[in-house]
Amino acid sequence: MTLVAESLDGLGVIQAFNKQGYFTHVTSQRVDDAHRALFSAETLNLWLAFICDFLGAAMVLSVACFGIGQWKDLGSSNVGLAFSQSIQVGAGAGGGGRGGGGGVREMWGWVVSCGEV
Repeated sequence: MTLVAESLDGLGVIQAFNKQGYFTHVTSQRVDDAHRALFSAETLNLWLAFICDFLGAAMVLSVACFGIGQWKDLGSSNVGLAFSQSIQVGAGAGGGGRGGGGGVREMWGWVVSCGEV
């Protein structure tokens, strides 16, 4: 049972002992504690999403710079394909903390497969 349900079930007892102020104080403290924990979790989630998005953007930038510098040796189609792949993988890596799901594993798999070529 939750604190609210227990307080509502025991409302008659709380009023009989004249403890409304005490239970109001305890309830507000517990709600504040829960909100502090939720705020910390959300802040951590947003920082993680920011870092993943930053790494994805850095990967796209590095592929673009590498492709511009090596386009004569690699060929335009290969550079375009690598750039397109880096954008797709980089966009799914962070997802902005909104359920990007599996993008980091995809990015690592792509990095490992590029090293094998």
